[in-house]
Amino acid sequence: MAGHGSCFVIERFDRLSDGSAVHIEDFTQVFDVYAEQKYKTATLRNIAQVLAAETSDADIAEFIRRLVFCVLTGNGDMHMKNWSLIYPDRRNACSGYGSRGCRTLPPALAGRETQSPDDKASS
Repeated sequence: MAGHGSCFVIERFDRLSDGSAVHIEDFTQVFDVYAEQKYKTATLRNIAQVLAAETSDADIAEFIRRLVFCVLTGNGDMHMKNWSLIYPDRRNACSGYGSRGCRTLPPALAGRETQSPDDKASS
């Protein structure tokens, strides 16, 4: 790839080492609602209640860690289709989160001027 730019490679989280698929169920499936209702039907508290009933303390702690990350990065896209149960052994669930893009600037960064590396090099 020399001279062709950069690329980002990530290992699929929904495959086992033998290449077989890992079962994943998003929370619209868990709550049996249509995708159009992803913002209206369940709350993050409802998701936490399911995790408390179906997963381990470590999974709940991971959910909270990811939730805090989403809040701190201004991610307002934490709907039911972006939170999932992942069944790596096809039986026991653990929590997962799909979309981690920043949707709004956190208050600490709002109003700050930003410079790209190119801008810094020319100043």
